[in-house]
Order: sequence, then C-alpha cells, then structure tokens
Amino acid sequence: MGEEGKIAKITGPLVVAEKMRGCKMYEVVKVGEEGLLGETIRLDGDLAYVQVYEDTTGLKPGEPVVRTRAPLSVELGPGILKNFYDGIQRPLQSIKDKVGDYVERGVSVDALDRGKKWKFTPSHTTAEEGKEVAGGDILGVVQESKVIKHKILVPPGLRGRLLELREGDFTVDETIARLQTDGAGGAGGARGGEEVELKLMQKWPVRKGRPYKEKLDPDVPLLTGQRINDTFFPIAKGGTGAIPGGFGTGKCVSPDTPVMLADGTVRKMREVYDENKENGEKVRNTDSHEEYTALKDAIGVYSLNDGRLKEKGANTVYKGKTDVLYRVKTRTGKTAEITPIHKLFTVTPDLEIKEVECRALNAGDYLVMPRRIFFKGAVQRLGSELFDEERVCDEAVRIPNEFDGDFAEFLGLVIGDGSVKPRTVEFYNNDGALRARFEELSKSLFGLTAKQERCNTVECSVVESSVLVRLLRRLGVPGTGEKKSSSCRVPDIVMRSPDEVAGRFVGAYFASDGYVGAGKNELELTTASREMQLSVSYLLLRFGILHSLKERVIEGKTYYRIFVRGKEEIKRFYEACSLPVKSEFEKFKRIKEYLADGKRSYTAVDIVPASAEFFKRAYEEMGRPHAELERLGVNTSNYFREQGERREQGRERMSVRTFKKFCELSENARLRWVAERLDYVFYDEITEIEEIKGVKDVYDFVVPGSHNFVAGFGPMILHNTVMQHQLARWADAQVIVYIGCGERGNEMTEVLEDFPKLVDPYSGESLMERSTLIANTSNMPVAAREASIYTGITIAEYYRDMGYDVAIQADSTSRWAEALREISGRLEEMPGEEGYPAYLATRLSDFYERAGRVKTLGSGSQVQGREEERVGSVTVVGAVSPPGGDFSEPVTQNTLRVVGDFWALDSSLADRRHFPAISWLRSYSLYLGALQEWFEKATAPDFTEQREKMMGLLQKEAELQEIVQLVGADALPARERGTLEVARMIREDFLQQNAYHEVDSFCSLEKQYLMAKVILQWYEGAMQAIESGVDVERLERMRIKDALSRMKYVPSEGFRERFEQIQQEMKDEFEEII
Repeated sequence: MGEEGKIAKITGPLVVAEKMRGCKMYEVVKVGEEGLLGETIRLDGDLAYVQVYEDTTGLKPGEPVVRTRAPLSVELGPGILKNFYDGIQRPLQSIKDKVGDYVERGVSVDALDRGKKWKFTPSHTTAEEGKEVAGGDILGVVQESKVIKHKILVPPGLRGRLLELREGDFTVDETIARLQTDGAGGAGGARGGEEVELKLMQKWPVRKGRPYKEKLDPDVPLLTGQRINDTFFPIAKGGTGAIPGGFGTGKCVSPDTPVMLADGTVRKMREVYDENKENGEKVRNTDSHEEYTALKDAIGVYSLNDGRLKEKGANTVYKGKTDVLYRVKTRTGKTAEITPIHKLFTVTPDLEIKEVECRALNAGDYLVMPRRIFFKGAVQRLGSELFDEERVCDEAVRIPNEFDGDFAEFLGLVIGDGSVKPRTVEFYNNDGALRARFEELSKSLFGLTAKQERCNTVECSVVESSVLVRLLRRLGVPGTGEKKSSSCRVPDIVMRSPDEVAGRFVGAYFASDGYVGAGKNELELTTASREMQLSVSYLLLRFGILHSLKERVIEGKTYYRIFVRGKEEIKRFYEACSLPVKSEFEKFKRIKEYLADGKRSYTAVDIVPASAEFFKRAYEEMGRPHAELERLGVNTSNYFREQGERREQGRERMSVRTFKKFCELSENARLRWVAERLDYVFYDEITEIEEIKGVKDVYDFVVPGSHNFVAGFGPMILHNTVMQHQLARWADAQVIVYIGCGERGNEMTEVLEDFPKLVDPYSGESLMERSTLIANTSNMPVAAREASIYTGITIAEYYRDMGYDVAIQADSTSRWAEALREISGRLEEMPGEEGYPAYLATRLSDFYERAGRVKTLGSGSQVQGREEERVGSVTVVGAVSPPGGDFSEPVTQNTLRVVGDFWALDSSLADRRHFPAISWLRSYSLYLGALQEWFEKATAPDFTEQREKMMGLLQKEAELQEIVQLVGADALPARERGTLEVARMIREDFLQQNAYHEVDSFCSLEKQYLMAKVILQWYEGAMQAIESGVDVERLERMRIKDALSRMKYVPSEGFRERFEQIQQEMKDEFEEII
C-alpha cells in the first residue's frame, strides 16, 4: 500500500483506519483533513487502531490517515527548561501566540524555538576535532538558564571520528559538529563511514528508555528538608515514591455560598453554576463526580489583585463532590463553608499576605477581608417588561421611567416596615415623620394618595393600587403569603444601582426598622431573613462600612442582626444614608448628636495585627521619632516597649487609623503599600473552625490571574498541593519535571502560575530556572494523558544523561490509568479489576522502572588526574488519587507493588491541623537499609537508632490509645503516661512542620538529627525521674518543654548552639526535680 489510509470507524479518541498494512506499532500518523496527531496502538490485518491526541469531533469516515514512519518522539535540546508544554510537547505559549487562548485542532508548533540562538562553547577536554567520540560524550555546553548548564551530548548509538566542532551562536537546528561514523554504523540509520551532522537538538522516542552504562544501588538520599520524609521515610535519588490523595476534594465552596457579581447583585454559587453550565464547553467526569464548563462569556466578579479589589472575569464554573467541609467564622461574624484545601488569604505578624489552606488555619489567625468595593452602578430603567400583558389600570397611577433615589427610599420603607397585600401597599410606623415621608413619596412617584388608618396598635398609611402591588412584586418585594419577614432581601434593582441610589434605600430601611443603642455608639438592624442580612452586608461593602453579623434565637426563631460600631463606621453609615430629609427622623437625629459630642471612640475590629517586634523594628528604622509620633497622636508605649522601659510590650493592637499616622513618618515602601491597601481590605480574626462531615456538592469559579473572588456568608475573599510544592522547592534535585496528568483546568492553572513564583532556595532565582512543566488537563483528550507521562520521563532521562539529579512529579497517575481504561474499553479488550485493562500493572511498572541512579553513557570528567564517570538520576514521585480515598483500588495497589516509598496522607491528621498529614503508621520506605550508611556518615552513627526509637514510641502510643479510650490516660502506669507524653512531643514538636513558616518550611538534616536527639534525651530523663518517684504531672509542667516546642523555629544555621543550651537547661531542671 502507499503512505495513506482511510478512516473506517471513529469512537471517541480511538480511530480505526483501513488500508494501513505495513504500519508499525506506536507509529505516529496524521488523522483527517486537519492532520490530527495520533499513535498506532493495535494492528489487525490492514486495520490500524489509532489513539488520537486531539479532539476527534467532526472527523468522518473516508478522511485520510497519513503515516509518518516515525514513533512518537520529543525534541531534546536547549529551551526545555522554563517552558510549559502540553502532553505531546507543544509549547503552550507558542500555541497561544499562534491561535489565541484556546487550543485549536491540528495546530502544529515546534517544541524548541527555531529562532533563538544559543551560545555554544565546545568542551575540548572530552571532544576535539579528530578525536573518537561515542554516544553520551559531551560536545560542549550552553547556558540554558541562570542555574543550569545544558550539556550537548553525542546521541546514543553514534560512534566515530569528530571531523569538525564549531564555536559560536547557533539555533537548535543548525550544525555544530560533523562526525564520520565508524564501521559499525550509527543511530538513525547512519551507515559505517557516513558523515553525520550534529546539532544542539536531538530527538528520542518517548516509549523507549534512554540507555546508560550501569544502574547503581539507591544508596544516596534525595533530601527534601521535610522531617517526616528525610528522617522517617527517606527516598533515594533514583528511587520511586507515591503520594495518595482522594478525588473530588478541590478548592471549592458550599452550594448556598453567596457570591458578589460585577453587576452588584449577590447570588448563590449553585444558582450561578446552573445558569451558566451550558454556556460553553462542558466536561463531565463520572468517576469523580466532577463537571465544569469553560465559558464562552466570562462571569464578572470582584477579586483581590495586588492588594486591591478589582473587577475580573471568571472563565470556568465547576461542580464536584466532597465528604468534608470546614466552616470558618470570624470575629465580625463572616462565615465561609469551604473544602479543606481551599486557600484563604492570611496576614502574618510581619504584615505579609499569604495564602493558606483552610485545614492549616487556626483560631486566632487573621484573614484579609474586603473593606470596600468601588462599584460603578448604572441608573436602572423601569420598562414595560415588568408587567404582564393583561395589565389593567384600575386607577390613575404613574410609573416612573427610572429607578431613582426617591423610588429606592420608598422601597426601603416598604421592606423595612411595610406590607404588600393583594390590592394595597401598607406602611406601619408610629413615627409621624416616617409616615409622612411614605405618603409624600407615594404621591410624587406614583400620583397615589395614601389613607391614614390605625392597624391594631400601630398607625399606618395605606395606598390602594393593584398596579403598584404588581410592580413591587416584580421588583422582588414579597407579597401576601410569602412571609416577608423571613424571605425578603435587598432587591436586585437596588444592588445594580449607583451608590447614591443604594444609599437612599439603606437610609430608609434603617429609619423604619433600625435601632440606635442606648449609648448611641452602636447601630443595629435585625431581620428574620438571612438573605436580607447578607444582602445588606454586601451593600454596606460598597460604602466601606465595617460591620458585624450576629444571630439570636428568640422563642425558637432565629433572628439575623447587623451591628455598626465605633464613631468612624457610624459616620460612614450616616453619610451613606443620603436621605434628603434625614434630619427629620428621630434615629438620625440621635446619630448626629453622637457624632458631634467630641468624644473619641475605639473599636477592636479595625486593627492591624502586627507584632510588637514588627512595630519596634519599623520605629527603629524611622530613627525613633518619638516626639513627631506623639504630635500625630501615636503613643508608642501602647504598642511596644522602648529601650529602658520595663513594662510588657504591645498591650494594645494598633488601629488602622493610628497605623496610617505611624506610616506617615516611614520611608519603608512596604509599610506604605500596606497602609494604602487598607483602604480596600481589613484584617479579621478567626474565632471558630468547625468540621462538617457528609457527602455534599461543592462549587468553584476559575478567575485567571488572581484566582480569588468576593463571596461568603458576609463578604470574604475566597481562593479558587502543598506537599508537591515543598518537594519541588526543597528537594536537592537539580532539575524538576512536573507532569500534570488529567488534572482539573483550574488546578493546573494554579500550578502554572504558582511555580514561577516559587523561589529556588539553593540559587535565589525562580524555581522555573531549573524546571519544566507538562500540562494535560482533564478536558483534553484522554489519550494525551499517556503521552504526557512518557514525554516527562524522556525529558528527565535526557537531563540525567548530562549528570544531573532529576525529580519527576506526576500528578496524577490515577488519571492516566483512567485514560488507559477508556482506550481499553473502546478497543473492546477483556477488562480486568474495576474495568482497568489487564496490563495496567505492566504499564505502571514500565513507567516507574525508568527511574534510577545510573552511570551515564560517555566518557567521564578528569578530577585530580583521574577520570570520574558521570552519574545522574531520575527520581519519580507519583500522586495517586483513589476515589473516596480507597487504597485497595487497583491503581493504588499496583503502584504500591513497584514503588519504594509510600507517603500515606491521613485525613484525620489534616482534620487535627497536623501537617504534613503523612501517617507514620501507614507510610513506609524500602530504602532505609540502603541509605543507612549514608545517613550515619552524614550525621552521626546513632541516626538510624534514634529513628527506630521514635518509631517504636509512636507505635507504642497507638497501642496505648486503645486502653486510654476505655479507662482514660490517668489510669495508666507512670511509665506509660511518660511514653504518651514523649510520643505527643515527637508528633507535635518534630513531625509537624509548617510549610508557610519562613524557618520551619525547611529543616536541614543536622537540625533534624539534633531535634530528635534532644527529645529522646528528655524521654530518658523523664523515665529516670519516674523511677525516682517524680509525678508525671510535674514532668508535663517542666519549663524546658516550651523550649523544645519552639526549637523548630530556630534557623538551621547556629542551631547546634541552641541545641547545647537546651541540653544544659534540661539537665539542670531534671537535677532540680529529682
């Protein structure tokens, strides 16, 4: 046959082509008129079964299938690092430059930039003209990034005499050398004696492992700086590991979470999703109960960006499942119901804003919250569409053309103290000025005259008009039978209106239904409707009015309250309520009197939670301008202790108002930046975190660029996997290859944006200087997931051959296995367990077996007159995502059979805020024996012994816990109680590690050893004390335990000195109590 076949059948990503006799397994073909990339995965006579790596929608039988006579290969050369690829090594930026934001079918771009020139420097020590060279020899180097020198290698399989070696600037496809192969021939079909041109770039088939001289024993660890990894469950360079985590637990919020849209309205997340789920390309994953839609038209939301709240577009809506939510509540009563890994913005004692996963938060932490949104509303028209066709005017009534301030005020009075009956609108209030205003507005707006009546014990004004009733109902005012008190909310027409109109509504609503406290320093609004409370809360956000939300139960009924406290906030409220006759209403008269009394007020809500040490440092930087600050009204002794003072530091939190005055004298750009951003945000303390268990739907938006949006039960800033980032950042590998295999689009977007922000601790440069990312999201064709795995491992082997230690992070191999299952089903193969193909175990082992620490091909380097062979490694860590966290499912079980390290994530640890949430009872490392000699040489001979003692104590604790649950800890003998106490110290003071703390994020191996040593020394001293008759309670109260719990925050540099101090203090205290 010729080079071209025809499509015979199409079934999803699988295409069956006829007239393909002669085609080879894994040969790349171009499918259809658009030339979609595919790979042959089965041959049957003249039929070829092709998995297509692009969307097959629209393909038709009879379209051409063209052979390329080449396997699926990757381009290897300078330019791989700092790049983002899809699963078949197409640069995402190049695709965007060519076709825009959305990947089109059939688009073809070069993996390596053909236009960029690289400075090539020949390596005359290993290669020079006339010298014999072989595969793996170094021809020269290119400075690929600030931290990586790219070694240009002779391709494997080539051998011969170097005819020419050039120096200079070259593109990847320009010739840098010429080689005459020897009689044995060469790679790529080169015959013996043939002249071959060598370039900066070479190609390699992804399914074929790159060759090496010898695989070495895994006797050198890949250090990560994580205590539970390095000390308890280390992984070797060239080793394999797995991290499990469940599907369906993305960064999401509960269905009823209110979200503020760019048009000013507040909607529930579930409603927004339902309204938009068909507005774009919808993707559904039935295995993980997930679905999302990439929107044609973005949804406008508000988002925190560079410390300011701005309008942004959400381009994806998402729905999934979770079995646990956290309810986070703040001092001001704002509440969020979010999944454990949803991130919130926190502020540190040094006023740094950090994103922290919900499960890592604690009561007492401060969240960054929206203070004010600058909303540009538009005047709303009142069109005829508000009425149905059978509109009948049974009386003279005038309907305004626009929703103006007068109408908003009228609406506020009706919702506050009114009632909409079938034919009348009634307003109940004993304040004659309010009734008069209601009657005046009825006449001026609608031409209707109100009648004055007495309804039971309340004076009321009544307007008769079925047309007005219908209009108010259409605007969202509940009518008869709808229980207005519990179902009302701020109408959308108010939320969309300009501030001056919305302010009239707020003023009228408060005038009719608000309350001024006895001391006049507190305003209150109370409603039986939670939606009313929340919509007013979002409305107050537009005016920058800080307020608190509370609930109160009276006779079994819940009432929702809003409080505005403090002179500054009450003043903002008074000014926002732009009523033309405000001075006539009793409540506003009292507010005016309070604002004019000349007294100062302080509220504990609007504060800056910086530490006393932070303010003292800033004060010292200013040159200690005590007198100038005093003139500005800043009494420094309230916030920190100056030199020579004996009083305790920082008894008060500095208010925002005082902080801004403090910053006036500072030239510190960061301090001024914080002060300016406090016009947009404030800091709110977490008071309560509650776990909510049970399977629930959850929702999310994708907001490109900022990845957050204003939402919550009361306005908050909500974010749209830390262990993977920690491994990438701190592992002592020189090159990182991250493979996002079938991840959600929003999670992959976060990785693509977060990785460049991570700082490489070894060089101080961006982590991307030594990283490459391969992104294959769950909405891309499933076949490409398999390609991404092999693309990543081949790139890693290439850098290994240069002598680098490479770490691969594959997230997640479970999604790859799902792709295998789908393709296998379409091939109608006999299914194995849970529908996975019978060869699942083989494919997984083939992938992980390409890891290893090896002696590479090629000659070594000269070190002190002797040749040292080049050694490199590929370490593979795969994330496994078992549905429901079931470790017995096939992917996890087959993975555990081939990996040497298993870091078992434990949700119960995460629930207890213990991170990393790796179970010390379920995890294991098969490299302990091989690494023992290295660890003992690098630290101390008793390193392994210490580890075994700590593991034994933790296992003993697990056994004792069963007894404790039955009889309590107090019933245990003293030695066992001492064991429980030291096990707690090992868990909390050693294994627990804060990924967000500047010091504790990374722990050197020496520090790990010394921390473990001093904890075990405390245990030995405690056991001796117990033998001497000392009570366990006395041991639990030892002063030295505070130092032991804080030692993790002592920097690695100089830790030995602190270790020796703790040792001496502990010895002295034990001598004191025995």
